[in-house]
Amino acid sequence: MTEILNLHDNRRQTRDKRMSEKKCSLYREFWKQLLAKSKQKGFLLFVGIKPSKCEYLLSIISEKKDSQDSIGYEYALLVHHARVQLRINFKKRNKNKEIFNTLYSNREQIEKTFGNTLCWSKNGLKNKEGTNYSLISYVVAEKGLNDKEQRANTQDKMIDAMIRFEEAFSKYI
Repeated sequence: MTEILNLHDNRRQTRDKRMSEKKCSLYREFWKQLLAKSKQKGFLLFVGIKPSKCEYLLSIISEKKDSQDSIGYEYALLVHHARVQLRINFKKRNKNKEIFNTLYSNREQIEKTFGNTLCWSKNGLKNKEGTNYSLISYVVAEKGLNDKEQRANTQDKMIDAMIRFEEAFSKYI
């Protein structure tokens, strides 16, 4: 019985690894295409960023280029939706609050410049190191990684939204 379970576990691990490799490949291809389109449009915020094999693509804009102590614009492509976001991720929780509160105090003007209402999440999220971070985001499309037919359209929407997103936040960061 133990041998059967081990065989079953090994098959599951092999299948999961293949699925994971396929998913990583899909993400890398999606980001590669998105980055090329961004460059064609003259949007250079993500120039120098390599295509990721996961759901996020981050461009750090703070002086310290450390993803654990930074502010950055980020694309997020999940299974069922795509979004653009601003990640405020400092080890010092008070610094996160201070930056978030400054931006939030200008919420009306930021959202007016962006052209839509944004989702504001203050310090309620934790990264893999357990540090709190804040996130300001906008869902661009109800289509995600699994919708290959809408891939080009989703990429275009993400780029256009990120251009507006950067414009809306740039004078406050």
